[in-house]
Amino acid sequence: MASTESSLKTGNQTMLLNFNGDDVYNNMVDGPYILKYIVLQNNNGTQADYLENVYNTTAYNYTDFASKPLVSLTGNYSDNGLDTNNDILYDCLIIGVGVQVASNGNVIISARLMTGNGNEIQWASNTSYLYENQTNTMLLRFNGTLIHDSLINGPYQLKDLYMYHTGDLEKSVYVANAYNTSAYSYTAFFGLPECKKGDENCDGIVSDFELLDCISEWANGLFADFDLLEAINNWSKVG
Repeated sequence: MASTESSLKTGNQTMLLNFNGDDVYNNMVDGPYILKYIVLQNNNGTQADYLENVYNTTAYNYTDFASKPLVSLTGNYSDNGLDTNNDILYDCLIIGVGVQVASNGNVIISARLMTGNGNEIQWASNTSYLYENQTNTMLLRFNGTLIHDSLINGPYQLKDLYMYHTGDLEKSVYVANAYNTSAYSYTAFFGLPECKKGDENCDGIVSDFELLDCISEWANGLFADFDLLEAINNWSKVG
């Protein structure tokens, strides 16, 4: 969306609308683009005119706009159930997200899994060191027990995807409605209990070594303050 205001004289006039190049790039769709609606208001805010489907632009490539960010989505997604204990039921749902980076570095991604009727199943996040000029896929792992307990069949929805490169914290990527999974039955899932924060091997205990890993990740900006506090609290309950 763009807007502008000008003091106009009688007769034909030209007003310029400037659309943000980063927004065009992040949408990852080539032109032509459609100027869908125009609303003209006078100086007291009263609508003077309104038009729909006003203009089609030249056939630009979305990559023509703005500088290439350090991290962006390729638009490629995948999903599969994972059975980790050979009991025929999925212990988790893995969603792969295609990512490209302009420079080597750590990329942090998070998103939430929703049922078709709008109920949240779980937030998931992941941090990976990615290399430029390579095909990268970041994996988000969702707990099978939580999917089963939703009592709702798929497709499930990946929403509120948020991603950033630690080399440029100002240019993050956000997609409200990122992906719809395959049509799983919730009865296909019955996984392990959700791991405690800091419990890297899911054995129900946060060991000294696991806590040190959490502290190291926190010191490098890869672990949130509240996550570290939760891990310390889980560690303090050992024994």
